[in-house]
Amino acid sequence: MITPHLPPDDAAIPSRPATWGPSDSFNSVLPVIAFVGLNSFFGLKWAIVGTTVASLYAMAHRYRRGLGIGIFIPVVAAVLVIRAVIGIVTDSEDVYFGTGIALKFVMVIGLVGSVLVRRNVVAWAAPYAIPIPASTLHHPVYRSTTAGLSLVWAAYLFLSGIFDVWLLRAASANGFVIVRFLVSWPFSTATVVAAMLWASRRLNQIPGFPGLLVLLDQQFGGATTDPAP
Repeated sequence: MITPHLPPDDAAIPSRPATWGPSDSFNSVLPVIAFVGLNSFFGLKWAIVGTTVASLYAMAHRYRRGLGIGIFIPVVAAVLVIRAVIGIVTDSEDVYFGTGIALKFVMVIGLVGSVLVRRNVVAWAAPYAIPIPASTLHHPVYRSTTAGLSLVWAAYLFLSGIFDVWLLRAASANGFVIVRFLVSWPFSTATVVAAMLWASRRLNQIPGFPGLLVLLDQQFGGATTDPAP
């Protein structure tokens, strides 16, 4: 059973209203530009340093603009830094990119496992990203819907990981980063839109639920997911 930390008086879990601007779109592609540019002129190690710094900057910038990722920043930052250190020490494209691919498959196992033990990850994480009313969090429809979203997320990561494995074998380091970015952006956007529309229809069955799209608009103000390289 889900046991989120609930605020008093059925209030929604606090979250910061998000804003969106042209610089956010540039920050999405900045890590790609940093990697390709530095790798072309200075080599892999400097490319790893540059793309890691750019990714950390983009993540901090999203947080400052109010996107609900604050609770996850320490974990994501640690993963980026550890992955960068491994890549720099080994000076290997396969190892650097391979750690990211391996992490996707680890997340697939975690997401599917969380559904099997009835403590799905999306049910726990969603209230920290959008202001979901506390009364909604215990409703059976919420639990089943977030379980479905967890499985969709797992399927996306699995397919993305399979594609990354093929691409890593077929392309150069710069080609891998560029092609993956160009493919993952529309793929992830289509997946998110389809999943949110499905989840919105199901969650509207919950009495008093204001609507998922309303909550997303309140929190993100039209922001979209931006893939990190």
